Amino acid sequence: MNDSDAVAWQVAEVLQSGGGQVRLRFSQPRSCQRCSEGRGCGVGIFGALFGRREVEIDLPFAPDLESGQWVRVGIPTATLLLTAVAVYGLPLAGFVLGALPAYWWVESPPWRDLLSLLGGLVLAALAWRCGRFVVHFGRRPRIEPLSCRPEATKSSIV
Repeated sequence: MNDSDAVAWQVAEVLQSGGGQVRLRFSQPRSCQRCSEGRGCGVGIFGALFGRREVEIDLPFAPDLESGQWVRVGIPTATLLLTAVAVYGLPLAGFVLGALPAYWWVESPPWRDLLSLLGGLVLAALAWRCGRFVVHFGRRPRIEPLSCRPEATKSSIV
């Protein structure tokens, strides 16, 4: 990964580290400076509606980090784009491509609809399975220790 590549960063807390693995907890941000001043963009309202929870994940990582240490995790934006296409685009394309043959070739409307739906669901499931492989294949984020508390840092694209 070149230093000139755009990277999306997110702050996380180290829960466990050792044996080439690290367990991280990503928490919902408390609030941003604009929200604290009452000039927020409205994202906080949507965040409260959908109730994001803390997420814990295990990642491969060579050096040991200490429990309780804060790190920033970076993923290249190109990898994020590929992941979005794999997770959302492949199943959608699979559904459409699976539904079309039955829609074109079956004469009876009730059977045409049922077979189109089944074909779309089957191909969407297969595409979703392939998309999961792509997501796991490219999962190697950059992890960097932080020297400050997470409230002083912001998630950003660098």
